[in-house]
Amino acid sequence: MAEKIIVFDGLCGLCNGAIHFIIANERASVFYFAPLQGEKARSLAREHNLEIDEAETIYLLANGRVYRRSDAVLEIARDLVQPWRALAWFRFAPRWLRDTVYRVIARHRHRLFRRRKALQVPDEKVKERYLM
Repeated sequence: MAEKIIVFDGLCGLCNGAIHFIIANERASVFYFAPLQGEKARSLAREHNLEIDEAETIYLLANGRVYRRSDAVLEIARDLVQPWRALAWFRFAPRWLRDTVYRVIARHRHRLFRRRKALQVPDEKVKERYLM
């Protein structure tokens, strides 16, 4: 099974853009993607007690741990190329501050980024990394 799974809102324009960005900038193909609209995300939610109904949180399941919100974003950054990898240093900022910024962006993401009508897989090369 995949070691690093990102659980995200597949209909969110910002979230989809972030997934495309991760695919284009990861150092190695280590991530798998489970959109909230798929059965795999629902199964992972039950297994790991994830709150996926509100769809305002990104999750990273990696190394036997569940990362949420800014912790997930910064843990993902550790597997990106430079200069993006340097963002992981923000994990030393207080979580309450990081998560406050995260929640503000999450709350307004549909106004800032167009909501999708259907999940868009970037291309055939990464299709097998989408866990539906």
